[in-house]
Amino acid sequence: MPKFLLYFETMAGTHLADSVRALRDAGSADTLYDPSLRATDPSDISYEDFSLATDAAEGERVTYSRRALLFAAFAAEGYANDFLYEKWDGKDRDALQRLSTVDKYALLPALAGATTVLDRGREPLQTIKWLFQRRDELVHAAPHGRDLTYDPANHNPRAAAKSIVADAVSVLNGEVPGGSVLSYVIAERLALLEYGKRATGDLPGLHDPPSPVDLLLDARRRNWS
Repeated sequence: MPKFLLYFETMAGTHLADSVRALRDAGSADTLYDPSLRATDPSDISYEDFSLATDAAEGERVTYSRRALLFAAFAAEGYANDFLYEKWDGKDRDALQRLSTVDKYALLPALAGATTVLDRGREPLQTIKWLFQRRDELVHAAPHGRDLTYDPANHNPRAAAKSIVADAVSVLNGEVPGGSVLSYVIAERLALLEYGKRATGDLPGLHDPPSPVDLLLDARRRNWS
């Protein structure tokens, strides 16, 4: 009988799974195009309808990418706080809780006595810093400056995939529980990066098959075997 690992996720893992799901949707024909149009024979679709559908798909790709980035930021903050609550309590925890998430990643491992720490000037912490700049722009949006409702230069599948992978390789305690979303993302990091790169290029065709429902399915299957 096959053995498989079960892991009960914290909110950090739940947010990471939501981020991966949004990344998938940012590159899949079934989420980018109207279902009724996809069900229409190509010969019955006018050029105008096709053009409008493509424009709408561009907007949906940005929307799903923005969602993936926000959930990646929620996950990163969750993992940092999981580590903080594991290692400290009382007034020390209260004081360290006031650090920004980027500072938590940079400082907490060293304060906990880790031999390997994250360098602010190198990856993956540079991507974590970039991610929280985007998160702050969106959470503290103001009615002036750049229009963040459509920002494909930053809100795209490639950036989302890179942020998801950065979350995974920035584990503060050096431990990744088997059967966790975090372990699956680490196992599939190259495939996720490739998916993000491909999804940021040309849009899928209107009648293309959808992407796999779960981008982490191969890793899950290996866990089940």
